[in-house]
Amino acid sequence: MITPNSEDMKLADAIGAQCVRFPGHGDGGGYDLIQAARFIAMYRDELTAKPAAAPRRRFLLVLKLGADSKEELLQDLKEIHRRIYFDELRGECLSGGCAAGYTLELTEDPTVTHDSYFEAIKNL
Repeated sequence: MITPNSEDMKLADAIGAQCVRFPGHGDGGGYDLIQAARFIAMYRDELTAKPAAAPRRRFLLVLKLGADSKEELLQDLKEIHRRIYFDELRGECLSGGCAAGYTLELTEDPTVTHDSYFEAIKNL
């Protein structure tokens, strides 16, 4: 039989405090703390495992852009395009105006190639 540790019990208790009581579950109804803790102990590795980092491309752009109209949105996208094209944009950037604004971060990992990216995908 799987024996839950104290962390499993704490987690099961916290979950139980948030659960709706269902008749017929556990000891004649309600939330069964011991069964929940055993379940957590049984699946501890799967529940706490961190997903593998997704492969990334050589360039990564994280952008948050807000605008009052599609025209303003497109204008800022064109400006971002121009600045990237002419290599005027690296790292973090903040831009704001009366009708649109954005924050962005552009990073480059020169060690990543097309082939290494797809190799990393195969190894997931």
